[in-house]
Amino acid sequence: MGTQGLARGPAYDGLAAHAADRAILTWRDATIHAKRRIPWIHGFNAAALKEYEPALNERVVQLVDGLLQRHGTVDVMESIKFFSYDFMGDMAQVLLLFNGVSELMRDGDTHGQMQVVQTCIDSTIMRETMPWLTRYISDGADPLRAAAAVMGMQRVQKAISRRDLFYYLNNDDGAEAVSPPLSVVIAEAALVIIAGSDTTSGTLCNILYSLVRHPDVYKELQEEVDKFYPLGENALDSAFHSKMTFLEAVINETLRLYPVVPSGSQRFTSEGVTISSWYIFDSSHSIESLTGYWLPSYVPRNTSVRSHTWSIHRDPRNFSPFTNEFWPERWLIAEKSSSYQSEKPFIHNLNAYIPFSFGPANCVGKHLALKEIRTVLCYLLQQVSLRFAEGFDPDTWDSHLKDNLTLEVGHLPVVVTARGVSKP
Repeated sequence: MGTQGLARGPAYDGLAAHAADRAILTWRDATIHAKRRIPWIHGFNAAALKEYEPALNERVVQLVDGLLQRHGTVDVMESIKFFSYDFMGDMAQVLLLFNGVSELMRDGDTHGQMQVVQTCIDSTIMRETMPWLTRYISDGADPLRAAAAVMGMQRVQKAISRRDLFYYLNNDDGAEAVSPPLSVVIAEAALVIIAGSDTTSGTLCNILYSLVRHPDVYKELQEEVDKFYPLGENALDSAFHSKMTFLEAVINETLRLYPVVPSGSQRFTSEGVTISSWYIFDSSHSIESLTGYWLPSYVPRNTSVRSHTWSIHRDPRNFSPFTNEFWPERWLIAEKSSSYQSEKPFIHNLNAYIPFSFGPANCVGKHLALKEIRTVLCYLLQQVSLRFAEGFDPDTWDSHLKDNLTLEVGHLPVVVTARGVSKP
């Protein structure tokens, strides 16, 4: 996946439905991809992220207020999905299917917006696995693309200059000498909703599940939130995020166990290549005695390959002890190894931590996603307490995960109670 690595595989043609105007995610040509990435970089730089804060903060408050207003059991998965969709709609106010506004948290999915997006997501694994198939069947996103094209044209004709992500994708900031065709911008902007909302919401749900499942971790994180954002203070202010080491550890550990793209991104061998692979010949399954040897493996030309993120993150040769367990402390120990007191070897291979992929095609929206996650967690944990709803079996969580290119989560029923915090 690095600069000198392999080109992207044919799965991306399937994800793009073989379209000429396609989003950055699906370009296989490295040169075109690099050029198309430039406006995304502008839209996700530090100054742009600062501009998005008011919209983000407003949506976070709306999310938490909505949770508190609902009595009894709440499916926080649905609430967070609606939140992410509404916020990413704010970021690219051109893709909203009905009346130019997305208010799923307020109104519910009354117009079937989420159903359109979910249909597209559900078809991704089929489109990726059998890329030729999208020449003959729809990916389910036709209503989204049609509405986006109409609203995008209206926005350009009315010369609306709202500083959202569309503003940068359309070169409204004048950063590039030549502005892209509107058809290209629409293709890019569609990615904002489909990829930006589902990935962040899934990660937030996995974090909340992991916190409630591990009360000691929950307590420690809530104490850190209360330290930097005491009751009544503004927990929407991002000023202290960089100092919250345990918050970062919780996020990193969740992304290690539940990477957004668990199977990694497909690559393709245009020529035969030799790759060194590590073969284990010890069968005792003991971390301390894992031994093996490097063996060069020849991969023929025209072969699709992957670096499987889920397996890399859960390999004891990369992270141990407690390889398959939620243990945020590993990230703190990695920063201060002298704090580790155990006879078990401590392994923390950061080169194997790739939740946002790796190389020139890594996730360009990483910083916005992390900002969104940090803001939600700080405000949510300051305002409310969560516990699993009666009858929910946390042991079933992993069995409901789905790898539809991105990691899909199941329902997360919780009981929400206010902590008695006055709002900033």
